[in-house]
Amino acid sequence: MIQIAKDTITGILNNIGVKQVYYDDDAFNRSKANPSAIVLANKEELKDKRRKVCIWTDPATGKRYLRSQRYERILPIEVNIFHRTEELVDEIARALLAGLPDGIDDGQGNWTPIEPSTIDWPPDQKERALAVVFIKFIGGIYQDRELVAYTKLTGGNTSIQ
Repeated sequence: MIQIAKDTITGILNNIGVKQVYYDDDAFNRSKANPSAIVLANKEELKDKRRKVCIWTDPATGKRYLRSQRYERILPIEVNIFHRTEELVDEIARALLAGLPDGIDDGQGNWTPIEPSTIDWPPDQKERALAVVFIKFIGGIYQDRELVAYTKLTGGNTSIQ
């Protein structure tokens, strides 16, 4: 999920004109271009959910499965946006939030909602302005169990398909 989240945000940033996007803490010292961004994944939070999500059919075999969510994964992504002035940073932050979808597919057929949470404006930036946009990607850990179909009930004998 981390790579999908970073790719989603990077795609939006590239579309709005941010060409230099970094993915590590060292970039705070070497990133000098305007505009630029540093995308960092923070500590994930896990919550016990244990809920039924859907019933789906495998098109190849025709078998039906029950998908259950065991845990909810909340991945906070920190997007540090740099530019010459706070107004220019604000334009990029607004464009990022406007381009952010409500959610994405996690690559396994599960819907992952995306929720922006806060924007921080750290003071005392010497050479340029900085805004930190926090975005939560809310995915999960899922388990599929095959549903058994009963085809015929007769006199105490049950036929299972």
